[in-house]
Amino acid sequence: MKLTKNDVWGTYDTDTNKCISKGMIVAKTNEVCPIFGDIVPYKSVTVVCDKEQCGEVAYWLSYVHGGDCISQSKELEDGKVAYRSNYMCW
Repeated sequence: MKLTKNDVWGTYDTDTNKCISKGMIVAKTNEVCPIFGDIVPYKSVTVVCDKEQCGEVAYWLSYVHGGDCISQSKELEDGKVAYRSNYMCW
């Protein structure tokens, strides 16, 4: 499977700046993360993907957030994997 950036990050209407799709994001800045149980830090996201998609998802997270952006990962009971990605391009 070939994932796109929009598959992971979702899509926005550029005219209205409204979210059309959340992609694989389950929590973002200032939201309570259902996976890690914390408040997601500034410019960070938690994503959930199938185990087979881990490499492609890690690529798209790094593409947007910069190298070494994945600070946490967790294998879930349903065979999926969660990642916390933090913005590294300061």
